[in-house]
Amino acid sequence: MARKQSKTALPKGQAIPAGMSTIEHAETWNPEKEGESIHFRTNAPIKSVPFNDGPRRVVEVTTMDGDVMALWENAALRKLFETIEQEGPGGEYFVRFDGLGEAKLPGQSPPKLFTVAGKGRAGRNLF
Repeated sequence: MARKQSKTALPKGQAIPAGMSTIEHAETWNPEKEGESIHFRTNAPIKSVPFNDGPRRVVEVTTMDGDVMALWENAALRKLFETIEQEGPGGEYFVRFDGLGEAKLPGQSPPKLFTVAGKGRAGRNLF
């Protein structure tokens, strides 16, 4: 049975109404290869975004090359997020993806491993 189309959703491929523009959002930094890194400054406070399985935290950052990216919290980056929260916007950080660890239980995804470094707005070491 065909589903009814929502009255508010645009049919696939339909043009955006005149006078409107799409909402831009930062691209997510999602490393896939070991050794990928991001060197950045924080722009804004951490935001909490609601999801079906509970809220997730994200911070918008500007890389040293001037690109704006979104960095999402995971277990391996929790200490980084706590530090950014304490320091507020303006700190400088470096995160390198070091590959995948060992899954604790069969059927679980292996954890992502990261090296994290940072200095606060006053230039002091944070980690």
